[in-house]
Amino acid sequence: GHELAAGLTIERGNVDAFREAINAYASDAFAAGMPEPVCEIDCEVSESDINMVEANELMRLEPYGAGNHAPVFLLKNAQIDDITLLKEDKHTKLMIKSGDMLVPALLFGRNLISEGYECGDSADIVFSLDINEFRGMSSIQMMAKEIRFGKETLLEYIEAEEYAEKVISESGKMLKAKTEVQNDLAGVLSKKECLFGVYYSGFYSAVSTKLQQRISYTSLDIRPDFMQTYEDGVSGLDYRANAYFTAVDQGGQSVYRLSKFTDIYELDNNASARPKDLIQGINMIRLPEMYYIAAEACLDSDYEKAVTLYDAVVTSRGLEPFNTANGTLTIDDINKERFKEYIGEGQIWFNMKRQNLPISSYDNKTTFRPENGIYVVPIPDEEKENRN
Repeated sequence: GHELAAGLTIERGNVDAFREAINAYASDAFAAGMPEPVCEIDCEVSESDINMVEANELMRLEPYGAGNHAPVFLLKNAQIDDITLLKEDKHTKLMIKSGDMLVPALLFGRNLISEGYECGDSADIVFSLDINEFRGMSSIQMMAKEIRFGKETLLEYIEAEEYAEKVISESGKMLKAKTEVQNDLAGVLSKKECLFGVYYSGFYSAVSTKLQQRISYTSLDIRPDFMQTYEDGVSGLDYRANAYFTAVDQGGQSVYRLSKFTDIYELDNNASARPKDLIQGINMIRLPEMYYIAAEACLDSDYEKAVTLYDAVVTSRGLEPFNTANGTLTIDDINKERFKEYIGEGQIWFNMKRQNLPISSYDNKTTFRPENGIYVVPIPDEEKENRN
């Protein structure tokens, strides 16, 4: 075989002894840790080098294999124009933009959305150039081997982390305790966590019939399986589950209503009993979002800090800290936590749009691919004349 091939023949009775011996050898040989994988790059290229003429020239070097690897290139600070997941979300297809160039790239074995990559991010891409033949048409594509955030995106993450941590330390706000979750957002601005809110005395009448009650076709229902998010795979008792939702009887069946925003004083027809230091209104930005932003921003650069920031929120809600012995904290974990904290507040939509995440239907039977028709609504023509 070639230089990368290896094999041996061994009697069945010696398998256990062989396993013990080779593991002992590996322990000694890699006592300082396993070597980091190295991606060797032949040269850095620009968008002008990525074209069909160059791809055809590279074909003259084939066949590729051991001892004659396909040339590997580096393109710096390209832009991710689109992200699509393939094959049960195990692989990623990208549209890469650099200057006037727009070319597809395939990356196998990685889900870039779960790693925090978003449309608009800058990225450094290591790839081989390939020609895709489909229905008699030829086009170039990148076969990506490695991708990392580009300089512009890294700077954005650094700035986001610095800003979020500054707000956490200097805003004068703090995370509420688990015992303070109940009614903290019930038609009023959170005393401990509200960074920016809007005074609105009519909030109760706006949300009561749609969320708290279930009296008309305009009432909004919660996803049937939403409670699983608060209960499955967690350690501890999530105090938000009882604070945000109320079980009501509907024809002998118990259904949940979102009571998170229901003003308890208005509900009891006793508004005069509301303490003077409670301000009626809508919480637009709360402190937990700063922790999520900072955790996401340093997930790759300072993992331990990211876990600490994440734990600060979940422990304040009654849950146990993230168990790093059983897994690695990912952007999916942070997104799930965002959902549990901000359900009904509108923040989830902005986060999903930012990350270009797919949207599931109410019954979870249909998944809508993120695209302009989903996340971007055109401005009506009649409104354009009123805009400068």
